[in-house]
Amino acid sequence: MVDDANALKWGIACGGWLVAIFLAYLGYAERRASQKADLLLKTVAYFEGGTQKRSIGIALVEGLLRKNPEHVAVLVPLLTNQFVYLLLHPDVKDSVHEERNLVRLYQLLKQIPSLRAQQEHHSSWCEVGDAIGRWFGGERSGLRVSEQTLKLWLKGLGHSEPIDG
Repeated sequence: MVDDANALKWGIACGGWLVAIFLAYLGYAERRASQKADLLLKTVAYFEGGTQKRSIGIALVEGLLRKNPEHVAVLVPLLTNQFVYLLLHPDVKDSVHEERNLVRLYQLLKQIPSLRAQQEHHSSWCEVGDAIGRWFGGERSGLRVSEQTLKLWLKGLGHSEPIDG
């Protein structure tokens, strides 16, 4: 009878520890998810407000894509939007920093596995190709980029070369 009572006490104690460990893990997982979401929101905010903030935002995206590939669904449209903005928007002023930002955006987009083939990224792939196509069509309000560079970028992303390029 004494052994049964001790076994019951030990069983209850072990069960309590297991519940405590499980609850501690759940708390940790929730905090970690919240930190990841917070970092993603802070990263997106860097794309509002000029060249230097955009450079910082791109650097944060580079790290996020390596560390948290699950954020790719949010980051690909953001990168695409920034690419199109720098290439075509009339408010963009030529600067070495923005040119480097555009190159870094292209490199990030090119690194996305199956950008063209994956349904969730196909529209971004099309938008980048469309922006470059518009540039070749004469819509050259954004940064100055060489024709040869844009042809290489089209090829690197799996687009065909422009007919009138």
